[in-house]
Amino acid sequence: MHTSSTKGLEAFSDGVIAIAITLLILEIRVPDMHELPLSSGLWAALWQRWPNYVGYVLRFLVIGAMWANHHALFTSIRRVDRAPILSNLLLMMGVAFVPFPTALLAKHPAPSEAEVRMAVSGNLCRCGTYLGVFEACRTVSEKGVRHA
Repeated sequence: MHTSSTKGLEAFSDGVIAIAITLLILEIRVPDMHELPLSSGLWAALWQRWPNYVGYVLRFLVIGAMWANHHALFTSIRRVDRAPILSNLLLMMGVAFVPFPTALLAKHPAPSEAEVRMAVSGNLCRCGTYLGVFEACRTVSEKGVRHA
């Protein structure tokens, strides 16, 4: 069985996570001039966007926690084969999906049951992906694939 260093996998993952975190800010829009009523002004228009700010912070923290856990996981892995690479790819798909359910909650602070199910489905996907990564790591360690 062919194994390789984790460096490429970690670099790919760091890149996907960095892009996902960077793209989060695009959800926050600067108010247009027509949104600035003369009596209220810029601060009022910015304040009306508070759900977007909360959503941004939550998404940033969720993706940041995923990155920290991913980084911690790979401190104990030296080499990988196809199974952890494919599991990691699914995990990165989950990372890229995180902005959707949190943006949904930011735009609809009181979501319907259907909207909640849609948001939770992204979290279930992410959790299932983590299980796949841990299962692949256990399989690799059981087969003695850890080489210096």
